Amino acid sequence: MKKTKSGMITDHKQKDILLVKFPFTDFREFKKRPVIVISNDEYNSKTLDLVVCAITSNLSYKDYSVLISNDDLDDGYLIKESLIKASHIATISKQIVIRKIASVNDEKFEDVRENLKSLFESLKTDEEDTSKDEDD
Repeated sequence: MKKTKSGMITDHKQKDILLVKFPFTDFREFKKRPVIVISNDEYNSKTLDLVVCAITSNLSYKDYSVLISNDDLDDGYLIKESLIKASHIATISKQIVIRKIASVNDEKFEDVRENLKSLFESLKTDEEDTSKDEDD
């Protein structure tokens, strides 16, 4: 792993599952949370930040989420089956990363991409469909 002079690890990759220190709103205390890196490797190598999605072991959350287990990993391990919450996106500083936990495989990351895509897709309204038909 590459480190800067300040000791910060700089080679986090897309698909990495990381353990990070998320601050509470008062910034006095932190809670350790898993996240998955969704930003591409070029961005990750050029900035001091990472774009991530939250991961939870609360399996009742379903919207825009992807279930992951140890079978979905290229390396590392998860303590429990978990959900990647594609709708919970954050930009974080690499300075709050504690360590890498695992990496998801390409097939599972494609599921994450599809959830992200559907999250940001525009839904056609009936009016849009009608106006398109009129233009034809």
